Amino acid sequence: MPSGVPWRVLINNWDPRDGDVDLNQTREYLAAKQFPTFHTVIRHYKLHARAAAEGVTAVQYPKNRVAMEARQDFFKLALEVLGTNGGPPKHARTEAAVRVAGRA
Repeated sequence: MPSGVPWRVLINNWDPRDGDVDLNQTREYLAAKQFPTFHTVIRHYKLHARAAAEGVTAVQYPKNRVAMEARQDFFKLALEVLGTNGGPPKHARTEAAVRVAGRA
């Protein structure tokens, strides 16, 4: 039963080396179910899997190309949650975004 709390589905752990087939099928499934989704996708990187064990966040990843791309996923997501990158309108923000904006 819906609780009235705004929400969206985040597709994560997508490995771009596998191509777009699984990603597109997942998006099609979510669209068929009429689930609201983020445009941003968090790609599969070993850095993400190791971060918790190493006690680091995406902004603390080492300075190299792979780490920059891994960080970029979270930066894009943050902008989308805040409604500042041409993503869904601000009224579609998640509860977490509302709390971040200080309006909860």
